[in-house]
Amino acid sequence: MVTASALLAEEITRRFRNGRGVGPVSLRVERGEVVSLIGPNGSGKTTL
Repeated sequence: MVTASALLAEEITRRFRNGRGVGPVSLRVERGEVVSLIGPNGSGKTTL
């Protein structure tokens, strides 16, 4: 049986005018998993 991921994001990139950005980021979350993003201030957690 093949099940779909609850969340699947592949090679997401976000760039800004100053050239800085986030990515590429890939993420897969399966049903029932708990995931958190941790990192220092300014590392792109909210942007992602």
